[in-house]
Amino acid sequence: MKNKIIKILGWQINQTKSLIEFVYSNKNKPLTDVFENWAKANNRQPFSVRNYYYKLVKYVNENPEICKQLDIKKEFLVEAFQSKHFSNLQAVQLLEKILPNQPACSVRARCHHLANGDLSQMIRYQNKYRNLITHNKDLVEQVMVDLQNKGVKVRNPYLKQQTSKIVTMPANDVGLSDSEIQSLFNGLIRLVKNNTEKQITKKIAHQFDVSNNTLQVALANLRKKDLMLQDITEENQKLKDDLKNVQQMLAKTKADNLSNLLQLKNIQKSQKMEDLKNFIARLTAEVEGSATQPQK
Repeated sequence: MKNKIIKILGWQINQTKSLIEFVYSNKNKPLTDVFENWAKANNRQPFSVRNYYYKLVKYVNENPEICKQLDIKKEFLVEAFQSKHFSNLQAVQLLEKILPNQPACSVRARCHHLANGDLSQMIRYQNKYRNLITHNKDLVEQVMVDLQNKGVKVRNPYLKQQTSKIVTMPANDVGLSDSEIQSLFNGLIRLVKNNTEKQITKKIAHQFDVSNNTLQVALANLRKKDLMLQDITEENQKLKDDLKNVQQMLAKTKADNLSNLLQLKNIQKSQKMEDLKNFIARLTAEVEGSATQPQK
């Protein structure tokens, strides 16, 4: 009798087992790549695979007997899953690395540094940090206190950063006149205008630097291509000259051979005429000699 197919969270048990084993065998690779590779091999969407995997982790933790249905050792599941989630100690260690703000830098920059440039790992650190400050404020504040007691300057994620400078006006029992109100209004307009111009100028300068660097790289590459083209052109011209010289040599050799052949034919013809003359001379001499001999 065939075993009855058991589904876990909507998936057949053989696919669930396949996913767990695949994640475990690729535990040293970025999890995003692992999900995508398994999804391609099994005709599923990477995002749905990712969601199912995390739901499965929670389900296994709450129902450890599922290991028997999967025919996998519990230690195997624990090792596969724990390597992808933060323990309490790991959460504290992450806070101790992100909360220090000396030298000052953004949370994103700190996570990028911790991940050694790995984008998926950076996002993982950043999401965990945001989750901690949202849902585990007591732990975050405790780590902040511990760091401050050690003399470390920390960022306070619960303080809203001021986005603009507030100018307080001195108290005045007498109301502002129309001219003073107009002067204050004009001053605010100039302040906003100057601040906007500075921001735009800074942005334009940055874009100019980026564009300038890009242009320099493009010009350098173009110069390299020009030099390569020049070398190819010179080499091509050299080949043409060599071919022309070879053709001239062949033509000269052909003409010389033809001339030598004609000379040889002429020599052969002259030799034949000379032999004929000698033969006639000998024949004539013999006839004449016979005619002059006395009769016996």
